[in-house]
Amino acid sequence: MKIKKYWSKVCVLAAVLGLSTSLVGAAGGAYIQQGQQSDVNMKLSYPLVYVSNPQAQQAINSDIASYVQAAKDAYYNQKVYQVSESYNIKYNGSNYLSIILTNYYYNYGAAHGSYDQYGLVYDVKTGKRLPLSNFVHIQNEKQLTTGLQSGLLKMFNGSLSKEVYLNNTWNSVPYISGSYFLTGGGYIYLIYQPYQLGPFSDGAVKIQLTPQAIDYFNRLNK
Repeated sequence: MKIKKYWSKVCVLAAVLGLSTSLVGAAGGAYIQQGQQSDVNMKLSYPLVYVSNPQAQQAINSDIASYVQAAKDAYYNQKVYQVSESYNIKYNGSNYLSIILTNYYYNYGAAHGSYDQYGLVYDVKTGKRLPLSNFVHIQNEKQLTTGLQSGLLKMFNGSLSKEVYLNNTWNSVPYISGSYFLTGGGYIYLIYQPYQLGPFSDGAVKIQLTPQAIDYFNRLNK
């Protein structure tokens, strides 16, 4: 009954805001609604998050709003020709919410646009943004490089459709990325922006940490 009442309140709020997209929920997790803002060459889509704790809800949405504002600032103040924002809910459970936000920018006359991808992981009960160290302890980027070289870790292109590898140009991991996402089942993916671990055609490359690799790093770096 409490869930039905909460759902009803969320739907009423959606109607008041004039947002027509459907809500997406998970048992015990957050309800997600799509927010949108647009202009001539700007199209922003981002998640509006509803959780049972009002303070947590405000904290999560305020954090997401900072990325929306960055996209708007690029359009209105930095005069970027075309700006867009999109999102992907990677995990929505009773404890954690994992989101990827992608901000895309195109300047007129450029060979191609550019984008930044942000992995955001929240505690749905407190609204706190969780650092990577909440799940796995990695001492330095050399451990990631060695993990890829030895086969302990795998690396994928931006869409996760193809495994990619270190090569003569991109031969080491430049840093431990704090931008990451969860997919459930104990898996973590670290996000690296285009050109940081591969060519633009590979997109935002992801390093996959399996539950086995996470266990190993946590024992190694106690």
